Amino acid sequence: MKRFVILASPRTGSNLLCTLLQSHPDVLCHHELFNPEGIFVSLLLRNMGFTLGTIEERNAAPLNFLQNIWINKLGHQWLGFKMTHYQQSEVLNEVCADPSIHKIVLKRKARLKTYVSRLIAERNNRWEDYRQMALVEQVSPIEVDYQQLKASIDFNEHYYAKLDQLICGSRTDLYYENLLDQETQRRLLKELKLTNHPLKAQSRWQNPQPADELISNLECLVQQLQAHPVDRELLSELTNKQPTV
Repeated sequence: MKRFVILASPRTGSNLLCTLLQSHPDVLCHHELFNPEGIFVSLLLRNMGFTLGTIEERNAAPLNFLQNIWINKLGHQWLGFKMTHYQQSEVLNEVCADPSIHKIVLKRKARLKTYVSRLIAERNNRWEDYRQMALVEQVSPIEVDYQQLKASIDFNEHYYAKLDQLICGSRTDLYYENLLDQETQRRLLKELKLTNHPLKAQSRWQNPQPADELISNLECLVQQLQAHPVDRELLSELTNKQPTV
């Protein structure tokens, strides 16, 4: 059996990536098994009575729970799951230090949109969406606090820098923006030494609108971003508010 773990910050497309990998016949890909709110197994196994244990059992002995994950490969060649941020540090350290576990590090280039998406997910209490990919809903704008935005970006960057220090062995780096690109998918399968196979997503983009349409205090935020040269890249994410030279 070959093993992998997806390491990502929230709202970077990790659920989408899980469904893409799960669509390969040789892969069993769980979602967040160490989420404080639940044990989210592969979509294929939900509502089928499959269990890896209880939250209480997982929290009492996380490394034993990890070993239970690896045991239940269900006949697949590859088995993996995702972790976001610092969920269960003991497990994070274990999987990062094990060179036999392939690490998939997922990032998102659009850092402002990442934060906005997180705020909307928190407001709507919807972190997963497996309805029709073509379905697009109108999302009401949300207020973005400049200082909290910067703190969130700094936190994510520190997280990825920490991963660079922890990770041993093989790794694949992916970006949210390229997950549906066929060349990116072929590269991922090649690095996992999997046969080339069309990958199909079950998750969908939840907030496909441009960032400037999702921010209620856009004018104020633009003024704050314009006041700091280091924020020029964030300002460039606003389609109607390109930075002036």
